[in-house]
Amino acid sequence: MDIADAITTTATSLFLQRVSIEGRKNVYLSRNAVNESDFILNKEISIPDDLINIPEPRIVYTGAIYNWFDVELFIK
Repeated sequence: MDIADAITTTATSLFLQRVSIEGRKNVYLSRNAVNESDFILNKEISIPDDLINIPEPRIVYTGAIYNWFDVELFIK
């Protein structure tokens, strides 16, 4: 990090540690977030064919799939 042009963090705690405690000036916070309105269907939009047979309620996950993500739990 000492020779990086910029440091990005996705957690506020990491951002604050780098900026407040370490005094770094080249740190940027890029929150993991989603615009919920992108997933709200109005009556004018039909559900895509590949999703229509998934029973309701449907859940949406946006984010990284890494070893800490419990795929089995998500499917259940």
